[in-house]
Amino acid sequence: MSALRPLLAEQPPLPRIAMWPAYRWLVVGTVCVGAFLGQLDASIAGLVLPTLQQVFAAPIDSVEWVSIAYLLTLAALVVPLGRLADLLGRKMLYSWGFVVFIAGSALCGVAPTLAWLIIAIITAAVPRRALGRAIGVQGAAQAVGLSIGPSVGGLLIDTLGWQWVFFIAVPVGIAGTALARVVLPCTTREAAAEVASEPERFDWLGAALLGPAVSALLLAMTLGNTWGWTSPMSILTVGVAVACMAAFWVAERRSASPLIDPGLLRVRAFSLGLVAGLLSYAVLFGALFLMPFFLERILGQSAAQTGLLLTPIPIALGVL
Repeated sequence: MSALRPLLAEQPPLPRIAMWPAYRWLVVGTVCVGAFLGQLDASIAGLVLPTLQQVFAAPIDSVEWVSIAYLLTLAALVVPLGRLADLLGRKMLYSWGFVVFIAGSALCGVAPTLAWLIIAIITAAVPRRALGRAIGVQGAAQAVGLSIGPSVGGLLIDTLGWQWVFFIAVPVGIAGTALARVVLPCTTREAAAEVASEPERFDWLGAALLGPAVSALLLAMTLGNTWGWTSPMSILTVGVAVACMAAFWVAERRSASPLIDPGLLRVRAFSLGLVAGLLSYAVLFGALFLMPFFLERILGQSAAQTGLLLTPIPIALGVL
């Protein structure tokens, strides 16, 4: 552990950069690199699926795991890693999240089979924790990433090959990692000191229950039509999801430092916002998954043309 400590320790920003009058906005811009890259990859992912089906000669129910693996990993880890970032250091986790993302993206590009590609997707889906209070600027960066993703992805697929859909994230990720290293401020150490003296401050039980609960629920919703909604496998998966979610709720109510404060769910505006977000993203990603297959397989469009045709969707999201 002593050998790893220098790698995990947060380094202060360069003094000349920290003294710059616009330093605060430079921090926001650095965080926006991660926001931009995450949404860029998310909007490209669906576009490459028809090409992957053809390259690997795989059925759609196998190719869809490229998207499912990404979403499962993200849903299971985003809350626990966000809490760890609060306790152990946001800059450290943000920077190392970039490193893992770069490695996962590179592995995706060299994957020899669809199975290896799905495994690499899981690595690349490890969430990165963002900093800064300028949510509007960060939201704009996400909107830009979503907007240009389909057109950039289609152009890359037609000109350089599907591998570059993943390779494109490597140079951007390297730039984001370097900027985070020299620009982002260190996390205040009070939270880290508390977690060092009180290990229970991180809700390990809640983290262990949340991942299986979300994963089982998404698996049941994704594969229920294939298994049959009344099949033993569907019933078992839903039962596991319900049991883990109930146990998670009980654990969060009893925890001194829960991953998710149960009191938030009693706030009507917050709960309705979660439901609205769930429904809107379900519609969005459902369309983004099916439309590339329809445009390329049925209408005979190229990947570049498909990307251009899909671009208005994220642009409308960014504007509205």
